[in-house]
Amino acid sequence: MILRNLLAMVAIGASLTLVHVSPANAATITWDVSVTILGDGGSVGGVFSVDTTALSLLSVNLSTTAGSILPGRRIRAQPDRA
Repeated sequence: MILRNLLAMVAIGASLTLVHVSPANAATITWDVSVTILGDGGSVGGVFSVDTTALSLLSVNLSTTAGSILPGRRIRAQPDRA
């Protein structure tokens, strides 16, 4: 669901600017999504973390504002870790 929402934002013309934030450890990388204007006039910002060893998404905290196609929304998730 989260990935589908992120892909939907990209599909409408998003040009995301990602800034790498210092990792907590070598396997975890946190990315800061700067406020970016989407193709429909909305914007997105927030952070997400990935585990580069397990190739998994650790957490997501993104917010979007309404544009002409998609409504604004807050996307938050912290998948269970095995």
